[in-house]
Amino acid sequence: MVAENHILALKGPPGSGGRLPTAIAGSVLARIEKLIAGSVRMGFRHSSQPPGRPPEWLRKTCDVRFCGVESEGDETTLLTFEAPRFGDVADEVYRQGQLFESHPSQDDTGFDLLGDMLDHVANRVVDSERFDSQLLERLRRFSRSMKRGIESITVRGHRLRDRNPPKITRQITEIATSLRETTPAESRVRVAGKLDMIRASDNVFELILDPGQRVRGVWVGGESSVLGDLWERQVVIDGSAVFRPSGSLLRVDAEGMREASDGDHFFSKLPTPTPQHVDLAGLRAPQTASTGANAIYGQWPGDESEEEILTALKELD
Repeated sequence: MVAENHILALKGPPGSGGRLPTAIAGSVLARIEKLIAGSVRMGFRHSSQPPGRPPEWLRKTCDVRFCGVESEGDETTLLTFEAPRFGDVADEVYRQGQLFESHPSQDDTGFDLLGDMLDHVANRVVDSERFDSQLLERLRRFSRSMKRGIESITVRGHRLRDRNPPKITRQITEIATSLRETTPAESRVRVAGKLDMIRASDNVFELILDPGQRVRGVWVGGESSVLGDLWERQVVIDGSAVFRPSGSLLRVDAEGMREASDGDHFFSKLPTPTPQHVDLAGLRAPQTASTGANAIYGQWPGDESEEEILTALKELD
């Protein structure tokens, strides 16, 4: 297996080049490991924290090794790592073919996907598939390292560009916080469509809706044999819809799946976020003589019998 070298360049505090306090170095190492793992899982499963035990191949893609520490000037500490190429440790996935267009390159490593994620956050890509709310929260937590004197954490190596490389800074943690706050909450959904694609190695699947739209999903409902039994059939899934900051659908975490019936055609549409805010200003609009309750008060003739009213209501049904 060929491992690629990557470097994290930690700038600050002044005078600490190569000699970071243990508490700062330890917190960065612990957080960067989780941030890389989340970035890799987004790349393969569109979920930074999928439930259950990850498959062995996915665990290997996140197997990053710390190699050593050096100094670069008076205030920069260089942490060196080795990371495996995905094609070397996840060959079984690539043999199945690419399920989605965003499937990572076989030459990529976890650091490469970390850099892509940081670029999307820095540029506020609200329709990104590189992050979800959980990964944004992990990035936000690096603000604690910034409070301890770290000015920036630059990611170097492999295909990450030498000029203007991706960085973790106080500003990017603030952007991550903003994106997370504007991401719609998950909502319970039911979606009907044709079960078109299944990746058996990690239970990722895809539905084709009647309008031709595609919905990505992750099966979290336990026993996965149901997926193979329903392949290429019209199915209905129940689960939680996860959205991007733009409000577009990222994925559905499916807890249930069954063959669709005739009445399930109604659910063959893309889930949309539930409105999170109520327009209080609109509710407080003042009434006039012809609006609100005044528009109907006193309008009922009042001379119909109860039987006549019930007859009229039945005719409206």
